[in-house]
Amino acid sequence: MLDLILEILLIGIFGRIAFEDFKTRQVHLLLFVFGFLTAVLLSIERSFHYEFLLFNMVFVLINLLAVFGYGFIKGKSLTLNNKWFGLGDLLMWSILIFCFSPINFILFFIGSLFFSLLTYIFFFRKHNTLIPLAGNQSLCMVIVILGDLLGVSINFLLNDMWIVLDV
Repeated sequence: MLDLILEILLIGIFGRIAFEDFKTRQVHLLLFVFGFLTAVLLSIERSFHYEFLLFNMVFVLINLLAVFGYGFIKGKSLTLNNKWFGLGDLLMWSILIFCFSPINFILFFIGSLFFSLLTYIFFFRKHNTLIPLAGNQSLCMVIVILGDLLGVSINFLLNDMWIVLDV
């Protein structure tokens, strides 16, 4: 029952993050704090794995190094509040590391970045040069959680065994 309540709460939080990011490109800090706390509680409720968290953190750090390295090569400033990477994006990633097993995290991460690229190309490019990455990833997360609630998933958020085929 607590699982269900936390998932519904996360849907609301991620939905609000997406709404604010799409509308103003600014998201209230408390949404990230509540999202983080809710994701941690849900992870604990679903048998928390330190190994998953460590792997996901290393994956995010590698991506951050790549983003900052690219910015450094291009001569951009190395701050989190500029136009090429925002603090909200980092805070969103800090929530997501608690939500998935390692392989599922990589798949979600790459898929949500691809989704962000497509939404930018088709919807935002003409109006704004900023990509609402946290909003797009939040929208993807809402879809994943709704799929989980509707029984579309096979406990795949914290279980990589769905990839293994029994022959």
